[in-house]
Amino acid sequence: MKKAILIIALLFLLIFEGVALELLPNNLLNLSVIATPHWILVFLITLSFLYEEIDPQDFIPYAIIFGLLVDIVYTDTLGVYMFAYGLALFTVILLKRILQENIIMTIFTTIISLILAEAIISGIYTVIGITDVYWIDNLTLRLLPTIIANIIFLLIIYPINKLILERLKNI
Repeated sequence: MKKAILIIALLFLLIFEGVALELLPNNLLNLSVIATPHWILVFLITLSFLYEEIDPQDFIPYAIIFGLLVDIVYTDTLGVYMFAYGLALFTVILLKRILQENIIMTIFTTIISLILAEAIISGIYTVIGITDVYWIDNLTLRLLPTIIANIIFLLIIYPINKLILERLKNI
């Protein structure tokens, strides 16, 4: 039952990642910055910190599978998000072993994982010739807005996830 709820939540996030930009006001969309929603990755990071009943390493297959689904649905190149999400979540799990489990460390590890995921995605796209962006432009026009947008999403879902997981413990 709990795995079914997790898969439904991840599918819901997969769908809404695509329409996230449509929900923003038009004056924000006219800016030259690009904020990429990585809601699936952020959601899995919060679960790895909050959900104590499952070993955090068990979330890596979800990151890989749903990263592949992001590749299939939203990109033309397969495997980029799959690899980036899997490696980013693996890094979070390694950091989680040495850090305390609280909201500040969740934000810190989320920022690190977003930087890693964006570096992998941009690096692979640059190597295969899909993008041709300088790193400083990528930092200011894509990475910083992506981090800010995803941290806002984290701050919204963290207390919701905490409340839901506390209620699921009683089921």
